Amino acid sequence: MLSYAKGWLAASALIVAASAAQATLIDFTDADQWTASGTPHTVSYGDLDVTLIAYNLFGQQVPFTNTPYDGQAPCADFGGQGLQCETDGIGIGDDEVSSSVELLRVIFSSAVNIKSVTLLDLFSSSPDDPFGEQATIASDVNYLNYGIWEGIADNDHTGFLTATADNALDSTSSGLFTGVTNLYLGAHPFLGNPHHSDFALAAIELVDVPEPGTLLLFGMGLLSMVGLRRMAKRPRLIG
Repeated sequence: MLSYAKGWLAASALIVAASAAQATLIDFTDADQWTASGTPHTVSYGDLDVTLIAYNLFGQQVPFTNTPYDGQAPCADFGGQGLQCETDGIGIGDDEVSSSVELLRVIFSSAVNIKSVTLLDLFSSSPDDPFGEQATIASDVNYLNYGIWEGIADNDHTGFLTATADNALDSTSSGLFTGVTNLYLGAHPFLGNPHHSDFALAAIELVDVPEPGTLLLFGMGLLSMVGLRRMAKRPRLIG
């Protein structure tokens, strides 16, 4: 009985290890990794390389900007993975991606599934500004998948919004954030070119996908439990 309990605990530990892999958080408010730089600029997250390219209205690659964070800390918390909030995130020219046909392109070295995209400096309408600011996000499926989010600020100081596939005002595909190798953000003709685009890219959270080694552990754990269960049911020989 004791050996059965030990075996069950070992198998349980393997299953817990298999389910504990964390999602990847690409934090563009981290000034150490995403310094204002000419593009392309690449940062590695384990085996995944993430490359950022900024374009102006002429389609030319330009430096991106990341001005010091002027909001309220913490600006976001992703399951304990808080943003650095050292900057406002990525902008172009000034401190935002605005409606002068500015575009950010994020390239992933392998296809990823995106859980959310966090934006800052994206403000809703107000008595002083009747037009709510908008952000446009597109994936790389034939340059046609795009969803437009209106600016909805948690407060009127940070202009914080987490965009997901579920809160798009308009989306041409339910697979917008699935199997992505290129993500586009900005005010651009193929993205609808919203006239009130104005935001900074703060973070991209990737869906938790277990690594091959983790999947192997998970499988071993299940097999161990099945084997132990069969042993427990086997009739004992009375000597």
